Amino acid sequence: MDYIKKLEEYFEIELHYLAVGLSKEHDRRNRGNVAWYCVQRCLGATQFAEMCGADSGTVELMFEAIKEKIAEMENGA
Repeated sequence: MDYIKKLEEYFEIELHYLAVGLSKEHDRRNRGNVAWYCVQRCLGATQFAEMCGADSGTVELMFEAIKEKIAEMENGA
């Protein structure tokens, strides 16, 4: 199984639902919470992928990139 591809798919799903959640939330603090929980779910997925044998370096880069994207979305960019 290609865990990197599956992790990419998972991140796409998370970003979709993050966009949905943020579109309904206008309070800055609550937007931060929505984004924080998304980061935590993505972290769990990256840890699982690494446990299954995915390359740690690639997974770490993917996680850092998704965190940046989540922060951009949280701030309305």
